[in-house]
Amino acid sequence: MRGGLAMTTPASTADTETVVRHVALVKWKSGATPEQIHVAQGAFAGFVPHMPGYLGHHVAPNLGIDVLPELSWDFAYIADFRTIADFKAYQAHPMHTEYGQKYVHAARADSRRVQFLAEPQASTGKDKLVRHIVLVQWKPGTGPERISDAMKAFPDMAAKIPGLVRSSIGPNLGIDVRPDLNWDFAFVIDFDGIAAVRSAVRPAHTDHSVSMGKV
Repeated sequence: MRGGLAMTTPASTADTETVVRHVALVKWKSGATPEQIHVAQGAFAGFVPHMPGYLGHHVAPNLGIDVLPELSWDFAYIADFRTIADFKAYQAHPMHTEYGQKYVHAARADSRRVQFLAEPQASTGKDKLVRHIVLVQWKPGTGPERISDAMKAFPDMAAKIPGLVRSSIGPNLGIDVRPDLNWDFAFVIDFDGIAAVRSAVRPAHTDHSVSMGKV
């Protein structure tokens, strides 16, 4: 599944070698009103900055520019935390439950998420980037070696795509209180504008997509 090709500002930096990156993709209910969606989108960002260990976040709706719209979801949310303990504290915090029940549940039909270890993202010096998020669920029975090869292919592909500013990838840590909503792997890439995203549909991307279809 692919997430929001969302406009985003550069992330906050952190004085740590790795962060816990929490990536969530959301699909809204077909009957959700624009007001309900607006409130839900604001709620995602409303309480996280109050959490201990919080380092930065991005929230944005899907831009609707993916060449495979059937794989795209409606909204993307990313937050960085200093440690696994900080992420767990965020999920257990009463404000997390309160905001979900009060503001989000009325509009949300479904969501999927991954937590993985990533390098802190320093400023790129750009006001806006286009962020492309891919969450992957491996086929049942896929062996560790095949999964490892698929994960290694992501940075190899990214290095061949012009206009790509930065990327972060990683397997799910298995620390979510709702493992039923977790998928197995996340790939987050930032492009220097919409034109760069559209130009990314090139042999390196196509070859990788064909390979991924086997895993």
